[in-house]
Amino acid sequence: MMFHTNVPKKLWGDAVVTACYLINRTPTKILHDLSPFEVLNNTKPILDHLRVFGCVCFVLVPGENRNKLDAKSTKA
Repeated sequence: MMFHTNVPKKLWGDAVVTACYLINRTPTKILHDLSPFEVLNNTKPILDHLRVFGCVCFVLVPGENRNKLDAKSTKA
């Protein structure tokens, strides 16, 4: 993941956490095409919130931290 997205090395820890998160939600043949998440929770994982690692994102600035004419989000 780190090499394909050209992100800084300081995000290495986040890449490891993301990889573990994905592995736990990926079906395997050993578990009869179920994911470890499904085996433990008896429910399919929701994957709608996933985005490409290293993609551009925008962070919402809370209303109390900005003025009327300030941007509502910042690029992260």
